[in-house]
Amino acid sequence: MPAIRHNGFEMADETDLWTPLAAADCAVVVTDHSCYDWAAIRRQVRLIVDTRYAAI
Repeated sequence: MPAIRHNGFEMADETDLWTPLAAADCAVVVTDHSCYDWAAIRRQVRLIVDTRYAAI
């Protein structure tokens, strides 16, 4: 699984979107990807912070 390290933090690529969303306290949308099923994501997460108006 590819990862990016920067200033002591590591961000890993996630191949399964649904498992981490189910465990997350909040999902943050920082890009407007049309390939995501935003309605399904809204049903899965408790809170969405949508900086791009992608999930509304």
